[in-house]
Amino acid sequence: MFSTPAPKVYAWSSDAENPVGAEYIIMEKVAGIQLDRVWPTMDIKDRFAVVKAIAGYQKSWLSTSFPHIGALYYAQDIRNCRSLGCVYTNHDGVEINDSRFLIGPCTGREVY
Repeated sequence: MFSTPAPKVYAWSSDAENPVGAEYIIMEKVAGIQLDRVWPTMDIKDRFAVVKAIAGYQKSWLSTSFPHIGALYYAQDIRNCRSLGCVYTNHDGVEINDSRFLIGPCTGREVY
C-alpha cells in the first residue's frame, strides 16, 4: 500500500494474555543516527532532500482515506468481531475491502 521504509517486525502480540503479560512488538534496530543530531550541520541541499522525502511519505499516507477514525488491527486479533473487513479508498480513488484488517478503537491518550 505505502512505500514508507519501516523496520522488520520479529515478533508481536496484540493480546496481553501471553508470558510477557502485555501487548508488545519487537522489531529490528534501524541503522543510522537521529536527524536532530545532524540537522544543524547539514547543508541546505541535504536539508531540502530530507524535507522532500518526508513530504513524499506524508502525501502517500494522506492519499488513502478511511471511513472511520480508529486504530488499524488485524481482524484475527479482535475477539467477537462481525466486521466484513476494513474498507478504504486508495490513492487512485478505488474503494478496497481488505478482510485482513479492522478499524477499532483508538488507544492513544491524546484521543480521550
